[in-house]
Amino acid sequence: RSSILSDDVFPSTATDVFVGNMPYGMSDDYVKDLVYTVRKDDGSPVNPEVLRVTVPRDEETGKDRGLAFVKVLDATQAADLSAALDGFEYRGRVLNSNVKESRKKKWVER
Repeated sequence: RSSILSDDVFPSTATDVFVGNMPYGMSDDYVKDLVYTVRKDDGSPVNPEVLRVTVPRDEETGKDRGLAFVKVLDATQAADLSAALDGFEYRGRVLNSNVKESRKKKWVER
């Protein structure tokens, strides 16, 4: 397994994968374990280099919101991971996943 970066310095190629419809009670470690167990259509492991896992929590209750973001090394790993997670049944729930679009601003020349 890859090491997890503890600071907010990521390579420019780093890409986020959204994972939704997750069972409640998920921690970062559960999500990491899930990521390392999913497989591609050909049966080979996805085995992405995970840089960070974020499980958003409700501000008032502190409970997770049933979703996660997984930052991986590059867009290829993100696409492979998202494809493996989308439709994957986990703890009785069918997950949905997609590659999170970049929020980089596009400048329009006038």
